[in-house]
Amino acid sequence: DYQSGNYYTPIIDIWETEKQKFDGAAGVWGEHRAKDKKAVAVYNDEKERLRIKYDEKEYPKTSLFPGVGTLSRAHGCPNDPTCSLTWGAALRIVTGYEASEACMLLNDEFRFFVEGKNPSLENENATKNTPFKALSWNFLKVPEHHERHFDKVSRSSSNTMILAPAWDPKKEWEPGTSYSLVVAATPDTYKWLMGTKLPSESSPKNKWLEEASDQDLELATDFLSLTVRALADLLVLNDDPIEMVKNHLESSEEDDPANQLEAVAKKLEEVLFSVENGVDTSDLFPTQSESTKTKGKTKKSKTKERVENLQSKVDRLMSLRRKFMEAKEVIVPVKKANIKDGKAKILKVNLGLYFEGKSHFIPDPYLWALKAGSAWGGYNSQKSLMACDVYGPFCSDTFDDSDDMSQDPPVEITIMEGFENINRNSDEISAAGSSMSSISNCKTDSDRDGKPVAVVTPS
Repeated sequence: DYQSGNYYTPIIDIWETEKQKFDGAAGVWGEHRAKDKKAVAVYNDEKERLRIKYDEKEYPKTSLFPGVGTLSRAHGCPNDPTCSLTWGAALRIVTGYEASEACMLLNDEFRFFVEGKNPSLENENATKNTPFKALSWNFLKVPEHHERHFDKVSRSSSNTMILAPAWDPKKEWEPGTSYSLVVAATPDTYKWLMGTKLPSESSPKNKWLEEASDQDLELATDFLSLTVRALADLLVLNDDPIEMVKNHLESSEEDDPANQLEAVAKKLEEVLFSVENGVDTSDLFPTQSESTKTKGKTKKSKTKERVENLQSKVDRLMSLRRKFMEAKEVIVPVKKANIKDGKAKILKVNLGLYFEGKSHFIPDPYLWALKAGSAWGGYNSQKSLMACDVYGPFCSDTFDDSDDMSQDPPVEITIMEGFENINRNSDEISAAGSSMSSISNCKTDSDRDGKPVAVVTPS
């Protein structure tokens, strides 16, 4: 059973699906997070952010799992900005950042807080320090090529993994507080995670790899279900930022309406170019090879291609948003009634033991709940948060210099790498031919069912 990947209970035998109403879930999720005052304070204090900034020398050297091959760094919030720029509404709740506008296309300060500040931009009020995406809480070490199992999740794929925090959101989470990640995966992914031979009793990984209890699974399922409903609610509550950008341009510039699409595309290009040529974070990973370090700035012609990529993801989000507005329900996980029949073996990772002696690196369960929610969405074809799938560059985030990434699908861009290897045929974008729909993270005074709504965020 171990050799075939069937030693642990597969995801299909852990959860069944159920459609549930999501109205108001974002408010509940936000209220739970708002009471975690010490966690929120870390995000909003530069000294605290610097203390948990990713440091390869201090971070644990080993993977969470004993799978074969080299290590890779999985991200909570994706480092590809064409994905992370759609996380604004959720990240504002997680971090408690007091942004008057959650849309990172328009709010430079909030974008700098998440993505890093471009040194060339003169803005005294902009965040100048450790960006959210450089925090150790945003990383987990897993076996190589995690993008196949962890980022491009779908029910049709034989490679699928969801890491669901077993945390009770009714409790206050303080930095350094331990919890576990419940693992739900396919047999092929269990082989990738755990190898094909039982780890020896002397293996250090046996220290933090345990069998999940019924209570662990209950906590993980309930938190994931609430997060999935909250993400659907946020998607409906937050309107079209492309329209917001258009309105902003119309109010600040005398522009011919016929050129509006081109002006919006130019604005998106400027945002992406700013992010991808922003703060230098190459010092985060001193062990990386020279071949994967930033080799220069993103060319503007390539940034135009990234705009196309962003717009296609926006289109998918807005299509899902329309479906949610009509159905008013979302598919959530429900624990199978017979899961604890004495035969189920469900894997979990005890993060307190993994980060023993370095408890300040234990990641925020709300951040990894977002990642789990995105993965569950991909698994059920209702991804309301991008995290990320096929796109542009062929970049490696592994530690093995010998990896031949030319044989692999595109993987998640790392914050220290350049974008010079974008594999596209054209370096031009046709604004008129692109669909100008929206990113789901922009707060507006839009309504649901004709009534004004407001997003509940931590104060």
